[in-house]
Amino acid sequence: MTVLQPICRQISRFEWLILLFLFPFILFLTPDSAPFLLLFPLLWLIRRIGNGRFFPPTPINWPLHLLLLTAVVNLFVTFDMANSLPMVGGLIFGVSLYYALVPFGGQSRPALYLALAAFIVAGAGVTFLGMVHPTFLNRLALFQPLSDAVPAELLQFPGDADGFNANRLSGTLLWIAPLTWVLAVTRLAGDRKTFPGWLSAVLTIALILLALLMSLTLLYLFSRAAQVSFLVIMALLYGLLAWKHKWLIVVAVLVVLVGGGFLASSETYRLRAQQFFLTISGETTGGSTAVESFSSRTEVWERAFNTLRDFPITGMGMNNFQEVMLTYYPPVTFRSASDLTHAHNQLLIIGTDLGLPGLIAYVALMIGVGIMLWQSWRQAAERPEKILALGFAASLLAFELFGLFDGIGLGEKPAVFFWFLLGLSAALYRLSAVGSQYKIPEETA
Repeated sequence: MTVLQPICRQISRFEWLILLFLFPFILFLTPDSAPFLLLFPLLWLIRRIGNGRFFPPTPINWPLHLLLLTAVVNLFVTFDMANSLPMVGGLIFGVSLYYALVPFGGQSRPALYLALAAFIVAGAGVTFLGMVHPTFLNRLALFQPLSDAVPAELLQFPGDADGFNANRLSGTLLWIAPLTWVLAVTRLAGDRKTFPGWLSAVLTIALILLALLMSLTLLYLFSRAAQVSFLVIMALLYGLLAWKHKWLIVVAVLVVLVGGGFLASSETYRLRAQQFFLTISGETTGGSTAVESFSSRTEVWERAFNTLRDFPITGMGMNNFQEVMLTYYPPVTFRSASDLTHAHNQLLIIGTDLGLPGLIAYVALMIGVGIMLWQSWRQAAERPEKILALGFAASLLAFELFGLFDGIGLGEKPAVFFWFLLGLSAALYRLSAVGSQYKIPEETA
């Protein structure tokens, strides 16, 4: 054992916290700051010295390595390095976060709970961003005085057009809200082996309140794809849980009645719903510039398929969709270039960014995670692990439904929640009987 080995091993144990600290630097990557990306191979080298491997073994390693390869290729094929570099950095960061979370969360239940707590707290931060966003404030009468009193400049986030708009905020919440509801309803905080009685009660109340706030935020941001995905998953979850707990049916009916009455009382919400049904039927309104009708979405998808056909191996480069579309595949029905920030479908976003290799890697990645969660649920020795498997699967499935009509690129800022959720899922798999074969003794020494 070298002198460096125990030091490197300790650094690797908390690598996920180091990465979260470095995340703000990823947000502002430029060609001049590109050498910052060398920090990731450095962390992998530290893990290699400490634990004997660059990457911990997991069932989805090959899709992740293929994604990393496509990200590196992107740096050579993109026509706009300034556009693509932050996305490439975000993808490399995400894969690194996954590999850092797996050995930490997979060593014990308390370690997994600690990482899960960080995930939920970060989700609470996203909920706050959603609630102070103008899209939310201007639709909820209760917050209208606050919206009028606060200068509009303070409520507009930097990069609002592509980083904090209502659709992306809603899509991000789908990675968090279903899991939070599962934890709240099943009272995971009631695990008295880990939490004392008073803390269990506090955590349960906090989870319920946070789940309600997330639901309200999703509804009032009015991303239709996110709303439908969330409601479908919640209906499936309640149906599954109510099979054994009949009292949840009463709760669901009360929530629907109270929530429906609350929404119906909002004139702004009623008008927005009416506009949605008009656009979905093909009619348009004078002031709308969004990709709202089904016909306009199909035009985006058709052009995205064309780009995938023309750039099948490398894609067009991450974050280049708008420029390439406007130059080579000019749209007919769109009034604004801001409507074309991405392909409005998760698979097409990845395919146009990374080509068919990246698309194949993503599909294999999601299939692999689904199998891991299914095996974790079946093999879980205790109830908390089953609850977590159900919650992780619900959140991932909710986003995939959202991804049929919208999406978030793998290197975008909100995608950090996707990678975090994948890391938690793989860590849970390690704790199961079937996944314990992937543990390395040195990682938990």
